[in-house]
Amino acid sequence: MATLILTNTVAQPSSRGQSVRVTLAQSQVQYLEELVLDAPVTVVSSSKTGYVQEIDLYDTSFLIKPKYPTTNLASNSTPEFIGVNETVSITL
Repeated sequence: MATLILTNTVAQPSSRGQSVRVTLAQSQVQYLEELVLDAPVTVVSSSKTGYVQEIDLYDTSFLIKPKYPTTNLASNSTPEFIGVNETVSITL
């Protein structure tokens, strides 16, 4: 199994049970082609988990769905958002 560590470049709201979009820098766009739907994802700072729900090659981003409907995917430093420069770990 391989693990990708990717960095979010745009802060996004992270509400309980809602998916959150992770937008990549141009230097990481090539990794979008390696992603697969339903791959497990962890927000590194908070250890919150989810799954890749959608991959958007045009907008260089992907959606993460929380593993549990009662949790969000927020960063530790920004409790209501997944922050800029937040790293996510994806297991392929």
